[in-house]
Amino acid sequence: MRSLVFLALTGALMVARPTFADDGSADEAYRAAIARGKTAKEAFDAGRYEEARRGFAEADAQAHSPVFVLYRARSERALGQWLKARASLQAVAEEALDDKAPAQWHDATRKADEEYRRLDAQIPRTSVRLEDARGTEKILVDDRPYAGGTVDLDPGSHLVVVERDGTIVLTHRFEATAGDQRELVLDVPMPPAPKPVRPPPPTPRLVPAAPAPSTPRPEDPPAQVVAGYVLLGVGGLGLVTGAITGGLALERAATARECGLDGRCDGDTSVRELSERLAHTSTAAFAVAGASTLASIILLTLPVSDDEAMSLSVGLGTLAFTARY
Repeated sequence: MRSLVFLALTGALMVARPTFADDGSADEAYRAAIARGKTAKEAFDAGRYEEARRGFAEADAQAHSPVFVLYRARSERALGQWLKARASLQAVAEEALDDKAPAQWHDATRKADEEYRRLDAQIPRTSVRLEDARGTEKILVDDRPYAGGTVDLDPGSHLVVVERDGTIVLTHRFEATAGDQRELVLDVPMPPAPKPVRPPPPTPRLVPAAPAPSTPRPEDPPAQVVAGYVLLGVGGLGLVTGAITGGLALERAATARECGLDGRCDGDTSVRELSERLAHTSTAAFAVAGASTLASIILLTLPVSDDEAMSLSVGLGTLAFTARY
């Protein structure tokens, strides 16, 4: 009886516990729910609707009462959460109560049904239709897939996003107000025309470059010409050698004559002998020079029948050249 007296004093927040067991834990939970509900009602009356919504939800979780759910729905509606409020009101209006339930519970279900009907008539509703659609578009309304038909919305700002092949092609933001019934007709931009595919450039045909004109290789001079120049060089070398050794021979001969007519210097004949050897060498060098020069003149001025018709032999103290003309 004390519980029923307390419920009568709390007015709209009165709840009953027809199914509670008569034990201390049940009484404690019941009293905690009543206290939390009273605090939530004070927040609701002060306009602190989010605090009130949380308080009524916690009170109902501790000890269920249609009154707590009714006030939670009213708090949700005040916060602009009309869809949640409608669901809460529907749950209270459809709650089955027996004749033993407190009158406040029956009154809460009746009021919830009335408020549900009024709120449902004010819920904004919209549908979306695409113009120039290709059939592959995906529509999202507030990040929720849209499958067609009418969508119920909370009042306020909403966003429609149209995607094609995973790419956003259109976004549209609109404001929904109480009782708003609309169809959004959105023009979907056509996909950009594909860029023209340029044919690949023709494969260059490799034309081998014309070979550079080769400089004709000079033909090797005939062997007789080579031999002529070689002999001419030998002749020049012989002249130089003959001149040098001849000069040295004259110098040594003069030195030997100063010692005596026989060229003995204190019985030594080495100076005279050296002078004689140099003289012989000079004579031989001049002879070789003369022969070589003569042979080179012959080779460079007269034609030869072929390279095998001539031969050159050099021996100790001799130089022989033969040619067939």
